[in-house]
Amino acid sequence: MAEIDNIKKDILDLITPYLTERAGRIYIENKKYKESVKTADLLFEKLIKSLTGEQFKLLDQYFTAKNDVEALTEYLVYQQGMRDFLNLFISLLKSGEFHETSENTL
Repeated sequence: MAEIDNIKKDILDLITPYLTERAGRIYIENKKYKESVKTADLLFEKLIKSLTGEQFKLLDQYFTAKNDVEALTEYLVYQQGMRDFLNLFISLLKSGEFHETSENTL
């Protein structure tokens, strides 16, 4: 069991950087995502014009901390999804229910 856990961890360590980069490209190509970013940027520009230097500094620190939390959350959720996928895949292989055919290739 520990060997399977090590294999899963090794697989996750190998593929996570590639999949993260790929996910970034998917976001950039998504029209709704681009529109949301543009709206957020416009609202932020309006907001900062009304802030003092100290208020801006505090807001910047808040957004930095909040973005760190969101990035970590996204990373953890993604990794858990990959773990779930690997567990399912390994279970199917062990049970003999997964047979490579032209209809169900990964």
